[in-house]
Amino acid sequence: MTAQGATSVVALGPDGQPEGIVTDRDLREQVLAVGRSADEPVSTIMTAHLVSVSPEAFVFEKLLEMTRRGIHHLLVVEGRRLLGVLSSDDLVSLEAAHPLELALAIQSRASARRVGDTHAGADGGHPTLV
Repeated sequence: MTAQGATSVVALGPDGQPEGIVTDRDLREQVLAVGRSADEPVSTIMTAHLVSVSPEAFVFEKLLEMTRRGIHHLLVVEGRRLLGVLSSDDLVSLEAAHPLELALAIQSRASARRVGDTHAGADGGHPTLV
C-alpha cells in the first residue's frame, strides 16, 4: 500500500470477486494499536460488508453515500467486475473545501432536490438547484 500510495487494498476471492477491503485505518487500529501479528490472514481484519457504486454514478452521489454510511472507501464495480476503489481523499482533492463543508453542501442540495426546491435554468431548460 505504501509503495503504491494506496489507502486500501481489496481482497479478492478465488473467482476474482471482491470479498473484503483492508484500509490504512484497519491496519493502524486492528494490527498496530493492539500488537496483532502481521502474519495473520487478512480475513481477520478486513471489512467483508462491501459498499459499491457504479462508474456512472455522479461524484456528489458517491460522496453523499460515504457520508451517510460513515465510510471512506467505495468500490467501483461494473457488473461483477471491480474497476477500482474511490476514497474520500480522492473526492476531497477535487474541491478546496473542508470535507465536512463539502458533504454538508451536497446533502443540503440533495435535500432541496427531494422537496422540489428547483427553478428553470437560465436557458429555460433543465431545472437547476437554488
